[in-house]
Amino acid sequence: MLKFGIASRFNGHAAAAGCLLGALAFGAGTASAQSDRFVGTYGGVHGGYGFSAKTDEIGVRNYTTGAFVDNYGPLRPAGAFGGVQLGSNFNVGNGLILGLEGDLSAGKISNSHAETKSGLTVASKGEITTMATLRAKAGVMLAPSTLVYATGGLAVARYDYQIAYSGILNGTLSKNDTALGWTAGAGFEVAIDRSWSIKTEALYFNFQKARTINDGTISTIEHLQQGQVRVGLNYKF
Repeated sequence: MLKFGIASRFNGHAAAAGCLLGALAFGAGTASAQSDRFVGTYGGVHGGYGFSAKTDEIGVRNYTTGAFVDNYGPLRPAGAFGGVQLGSNFNVGNGLILGLEGDLSAGKISNSHAETKSGLTVASKGEITTMATLRAKAGVMLAPSTLVYATGGLAVARYDYQIAYSGILNGTLSKNDTALGWTAGAGFEVAIDRSWSIKTEALYFNFQKARTINDGTISTIEHLQQGQVRVGLNYKF
């Protein structure tokens, strides 16, 4: 009878331990499965709206004499865009997910402004036609199917810049070039199933401070800064 009682207690404790280990294994597997919804290589599409993140005036200087004329503006490019992205996420443990993403966007983020002062009328226009980023991501699981993350990296944009001026000086000035800069922001992504997810991002862009452009008569200085809100759809391969 004594042996039977000891064996019964031992079997009961073993069964309880087995249930606990099974529950822990199931929980770990569930957490892994949840994070696995965002781990791997993915591609997708996005769209959004860009707007000027800073009131930017254009400083005009007489290029021949070096005399400062005045500030004209503001020039505030804004508009819609769309594009594609490709990236990969990695689970590094402790609920932390790291990733790298590249994207390409096209649209018409533009603005024009005309102003007369100091004897000079300046009509200016700025337009972003294409933009690309290469960004690192670091995020955590906020809920079983929701990832929140911070992101930042390199940014490049095709920026078309035009000025027509008349009065004490007359002429036109334009430059279509590639503006280099950086971007940073945050976002969240919600898994629909094990392959599809939707995301929302808010990003700040800062391009080439104090770009100087001249045509031999006047020179201008402007600083392009952008804020963007994006929504996207991803498919994990």
